[in-house]
Amino acid sequence: MPTESPHFVRPGEMSTSPYERPIGSSIRLQCQASGEPLPNIVWYRNGNMIQQEQNLDAESQGEDQFLDYADYGEEHDEESRSRWTLRLAHLTEADKGRYTCRVYNTLGSINFTYTLDVVGTQLIPMFDCSLGECLRDCQKRNRPIYFGTFFCTR
Repeated sequence: MPTESPHFVRPGEMSTSPYERPIGSSIRLQCQASGEPLPNIVWYRNGNMIQQEQNLDAESQGEDQFLDYADYGEEHDEESRSRWTLRLAHLTEADKGRYTCRVYNTLGSINFTYTLDVVGTQLIPMFDCSLGECLRDCQKRNRPIYFGTFFCTR
């Protein structure tokens, strides 16, 4: 028997502030939720549903964006955690927009919207330097630094 409507597991980590990413980078948007029965999730871009199958096909064809979630496993293990994640890779200016997750089960639904802005700069990979050297180089050029990927913008 259903006992709990959906709720976000880490609402404090979900920011309503716009995310700004450079062209060519990637982003993961998460809406990890819980409930009984375990909720389903659907993603929308600018009000239009993103089809899981279409995006998984896009991944295999090397397209820019894809859904990265699965519908199995315990709700807090690594595989299942990815079911709550929308991963957008190789961002272009066309990826700008509002991304909404809708989480639902038989007792109700909740949603959250992220705003993504893709700026017209290109990432410069810093493969051949230590973190300290990369940071100094980016700072000398007065460029934003993206720590998760060790890149700075051109």
